Amino acid sequence: MTLLKFFAKPITGIIHIGAHEAQELKEYLLCGCKDVLWVEADPSKLDFLTEKIKSHPDMRIGIFAASDTDNETQILNIANNEQSSSLLDFGTHSDTHRDTVYIQTIPVKTQRVDTWIKTLDVDNTIYNAANIDVQGYELKVLKGMSSCLSRLKVIELEVNTEEVYKGCALIHEIDDYLSHYKFRRVYVNMWGQGYGSALYLYKPNISDLLVSFLSILTYSIRKAREKVLSKISYNIYKSS
Repeated sequence: MTLLKFFAKPITGIIHIGAHEAQELKEYLLCGCKDVLWVEADPSKLDFLTEKIKSHPDMRIGIFAASDTDNETQILNIANNEQSSSLLDFGTHSDTHRDTVYIQTIPVKTQRVDTWIKTLDVDNTIYNAANIDVQGYELKVLKGMSSCLSRLKVIELEVNTEEVYKGCALIHEIDDYLSHYKFRRVYVNMWGQGYGSALYLYKPNISDLLVSFLSILTYSIRKAREKVLSKISYNIYKSS
């Protein structure tokens, strides 16, 4: 589930860093957003992503390791579950997810998102949202998209309260960096051991905060009710 759905204003375009298999595509379309830039470091995902978005002409794919530098070679560690793949070594992740291991390494080239967008035949002013999920490399990505940050209104990204990946930025470092661009963290869901998802708004006013809060609260209540009803149904089935 993407937290971008809780943004109170229209989303006209999304920059998604850490595409994997574009699992959020359906949600983005339901939000009314058809302009999405997908970035993925793993070159083996190119054919899959190309096929998945082929009916969406306003979407683009970039295969590179988003970072704060251009044209440097880095090593991408591929995990057996794929989603945990990272440019960083495991930190506490190895203790909390013992079944997840790196099984392969791939040399990849880095590129700043700002640099890549300049090469595209798109109107870069329409992208007012970003979703960044790169397993501990989020701050490096943010530092490579400073031009984009001046146009964004909402950012969702994975955050860490401990070194889930060695050398990863912690949530207070993300908060501090984004504060220089007038972003404020308005919500965080620590759904994992030491990591979770956070939502940042650009210069949020009281109305923005209230609408986002009510949207999140309504969603949380609905999911809790569904969970309770599911448990009741299971218990009834089990006792019958």
